Amino acid sequence: MAKESNQEKSKRYVTEFQNWVDSHKVDGQFDRDFWTQILNGSKVKRSEIMAVLGCAKSTVTTNALLVFVIEDLERELQEAGIAPMPGEQINKEPTYNQNKSRAAADTRLIAQLQKEVIDLKTKLKKFERLSEVMEVVEELYEDDL
Repeated sequence: MAKESNQEKSKRYVTEFQNWVDSHKVDGQFDRDFWTQILNGSKVKRSEIMAVLGCAKSTVTTNALLVFVIEDLERELQEAGIAPMPGEQINKEPTYNQNKSRAAADTRLIAQLQKEVIDLKTKLKKFERLSEVMEVVEELYEDDL
């Protein structure tokens, strides 16, 4: 098999990159959860790209066509509101507030479930006592016959 030329490798990396990007879209839209995890500010982490393509860092930084496609993706992520615009402060507070709200809801649910467990244990004790009373009544009834 002939050795792959640099131009062929370059095209292959771009194709693999585009396939990877497309695999992380839902109904043609970017999968926000996935992309926010691999962003470093407004840039897609190059280490992620290197891992996906199985290439060296120099490929990601010097392959002109690949660099163009990566920068184009980053612009699209910015336009979609997933990545911040360059120089824009990343606001982590909404995630904190969402987590805080979720934690509060979980705390309320736990308290409600604990109360329900206590109520059920109380009812179970009543049924156990009723069962004991029924056994005594049955014994008395049998003795009368």
